[in-house]
Amino acid sequence: MKKLTLLLCGALLSTLHFQALAGNYVVGVEALKYYPLYEGKGNSYKGYARELLDEFAKAKGHKLTYKAVPVKRLFGEFLAGNMDFKYPDNAKWASHMKQGHKVVYSDSTVEYIDGIMAPPANKTLNVDTFKTIGTLRGFTPWVYMDDISKGTMKLSESDNMKSLISMAESGRIQGAYFNVVVAQYFMKNTLKNAKALVFKEDLPHSRDNFSLSTVKHPKVIEEFNAFLKENESLVEKLKDKYQVKLP
Repeated sequence: MKKLTLLLCGALLSTLHFQALAGNYVVGVEALKYYPLYEGKGNSYKGYARELLDEFAKAKGHKLTYKAVPVKRLFGEFLAGNMDFKYPDNAKWASHMKQGHKVVYSDSTVEYIDGIMAPPANKTLNVDTFKTIGTLRGFTPWVYMDDISKGTMKLSESDNMKSLISMAESGRIQGAYFNVVVAQYFMKNTLKNAKALVFKEDLPHSRDNFSLSTVKHPKVIEEFNAFLKENESLVEKLKDKYQVKLP
């Protein structure tokens, strides 16, 4: 009887702990078509990130609301406390804006490569001849910022991927800098031309990870990290489903 009582008490404490952590949270996401990784518009959000975060919320009893904000505004709103979490995030991004804020990051949700996509016919493009680069508005091509700051490389911005690819195909820029998985998916499924541009892996590029971040709820980040570890097979299945796994 005593053993049963202890077991019941333990179960009750576990339930109370679960309920204490469960909550309604707003996740700030990028108002951007970045599929299959994610796509945000208003309160609509879909893609790999959405399904992963929803699975976490379902497992832990949370309710997540997604708020899509233009990339340039998102950091400001997040740091001002207008949302509970930000996705995606990385400790290297906008470090000057984060000074004075204790931002907590989750473990990696997915690995990514940001690099130069260029017309396959341009076989002479190398670190010496590469002088004009394009990117989506609000994104920063970190690995080229020294050259851009010095004025030895010219940066052009575009509002969407289709026009950015068009700029590279027409020669207005020599290469477009963006996420390789997203670019390849877009060319294959939207443009129906999988080889419009190819990844120039011999040029400088960034290979890093996306994380979920917060200022307000570090305990939930701990919970999310535990979920990622305990559900590795689920995470891998989602990566396969959305074709976001890197070689």
